Amino acid sequence: MRCWIHSPISALLSVLLVLQLALPGPAQGAAPSTPTAQDRKASRAAFQRAQVAYEAGRFEEALAGYSEANERMPNPAFIFNMAQCHRQLGREDEALAHYRSYLEASPEARNRAMVEAHIRDLETALAQRVPEKPVLTPSEELMLRRQQEEQEEAAIAAARREAPAVYQTWWFWTATAVVVGGVATGVALAQGGSKLPPTSLGDVSLR
Repeated sequence: MRCWIHSPISALLSVLLVLQLALPGPAQGAAPSTPTAQDRKASRAAFQRAQVAYEAGRFEEALAGYSEANERMPNPAFIFNMAQCHRQLGREDEALAHYRSYLEASPEARNRAMVEAHIRDLETALAQRVPEKPVLTPSEELMLRRQQEEQEEAAIAAARREAPAVYQTWWFWTATAVVVGGVATGVALAQGGSKLPPTSLGDVSLR
């Protein structure tokens, strides 16, 4: 079996992991949280699949395998390998969290110096990360101003809808009557020639 950690660490931890995976299941009456023989077998199989995937550069698949192995039979070694996968995938936050969890679960780890170096590198990278542009929430004053503008726009639109048409106004009909009257007078003069209407003094010729 290949070494479970893909970096220079103690071979002793790898041997201990293999031995733990190979131990027989617990006797009847053991606590439910104790891994059964079936759990150990499933954990070992998931671990082996993850190893192959990691070596092939399929880090997402490897991460899923290490996670399954750790669920079946929790072991700090799996947490370390999950941290390695997250780091390879560029997930700095997740990698940092898993490295820290690994050291909490295994404070005397032989590869502690290397893990702490990874942690420092990740912390530096996260500190230098350009923060995403925050989504600004409009202030109450801005929201109130916008509300007032919307109300004014609605009032203007309503006034336009309620305003009478030009032909419905009194001044329209008054102007129309004046124009029509003027046109009628002009037509009458044109039809009557150059003579003015008769008066009490008789016809008066303009010639």
